[in-house]
Amino acid sequence: MTRLSVHMAGFIFALLSLTSPASAKKIALVIGNDRYTNVQTLQKAVADASGYAQVLRDKGFGVTERANLGRAGLDETIASFVEHIEPDDTAVFVYA
Repeated sequence: MTRLSVHMAGFIFALLSLTSPASAKKIALVIGNDRYTNVQTLQKAVADASGYAQVLRDKGFGVTERANLGRAGLDETIASFVEHIEPDDTAVFVYA
């Protein structure tokens, strides 16, 4: 993991330590993009996202995981995720 990834993991674990009501859901959206139109292909973003997704699953989150989305797919996926967040839910968004 890169230094930024380590810091993000620490931030996620800090969020996970917060308590919430029993009826609240724990949901996460994790997106990794290695491919962009005008940028050289990345090597580790999708793999990093997969690692975050597994950590969140291990912590009891319902995880939606996506990879290599274009702009329209990214917008649609984020909008759908946001629509499912309810008061008292713990929601995590990770973009690598």
